[in-house]
Amino acid sequence: MGILDQIKTTMSQAVFTPSTLMSGRGGLHMAQILMSLVTFIISALKGSSSHTYWNYAMFTWSFCPLITLVITLVEMFCLDKLLVFCMDWPDFTTGMAMSSALMTVSVAITYANFYCV
Repeated sequence: MGILDQIKTTMSQAVFTPSTLMSGRGGLHMAQILMSLVTFIISALKGSSSHTYWNYAMFTWSFCPLITLVITLVEMFCLDKLLVFCMDWPDFTTGMAMSSALMTVSVAITYANFYCV
């Protein structure tokens, strides 16, 4: 049995599981996506700037929900079974959640310091 047969077997097991959205973790993912997008829209409507901090804030408020959406979709379709060869999926999601939280907190402080004074 070759590696292609293992991938085919794993792909046949990948099914849509909406229960991931109903769990506590799925709820947190959806809340983070919603809040980041609302923050992005509010600051985009306030007006653009060529300042570096504004560019970093807009990047962060678009990057973090995008990565969270990708993680949610992978978990929703059980595609993390395919990644068994590449990485440890729970460590990746924990690392990305911590990275997104730190990026969002730093941007909130920086944005408030420069633009809400």
